[in-house]
Amino acid sequence: MKLADILILWLNYFKPDSYINQVENSYGATFPDAVISLRRIYNNLYPQALMEVSNQFFEKAESTNGHYSSKYGFLYTYEGALQAVPDGWRLPTDDDWKKLEETLGMSVSEINMLDEWRGSYEGDLLKEGEQGIGFNAGYAGARVYGSHMYGGNFYNKDVNAYFWSATRKVESDTVDLGITRILFLKEDRIMRSSSKLSAAYSVRCIKE
Repeated sequence: MKLADILILWLNYFKPDSYINQVENSYGATFPDAVISLRRIYNNLYPQALMEVSNQFFEKAESTNGHYSSKYGFLYTYEGALQAVPDGWRLPTDDDWKKLEETLGMSVSEINMLDEWRGSYEGDLLKEGEQGIGFNAGYAGARVYGSHMYGGNFYNKDVNAYFWSATRKVESDTVDLGITRILFLKEDRIMRSSSKLSAAYSVRCIKE
């Protein structure tokens, strides 16, 4: 059994976070020095244990999905995408995408269309290859509800590329959507679409 396997058992069975709180509540007044020492040990070991377990889970996932992230990077929910953006960068807004599409040649009459394919050749310019502008979109697919029903962990992998924008489309108190862009392997246009915020898509950032 590997160290990570032991740590997983420890984390799942002993529930160290609730255990150390219970010790503090029960013995903090009677044995303050001992409890302080236990808390110090816990604070030093617990983050390392979590990191080791996380790495173990990640390596296992990568080995079973063909090392997906090495080729495509990571997929993010809407909130995850906002949090993942590094300092000095930002998630492009819907208007940022429109400016790019207009620069590539998309007509003004099409640019605001939603949930439809728009343009004529602009999608090809964002793909890999000599005809592209260097955006080099990878067909990472997506993680959406029920992805496994489509035969794998990723929906439309190697077929579609999905990208978040920072713009949301709030239709009601119960309907809150994000605006995305979709590229298709056999389509030279770009879809401007709406999506549930819980779906996981690729991200391209803009440097501030």
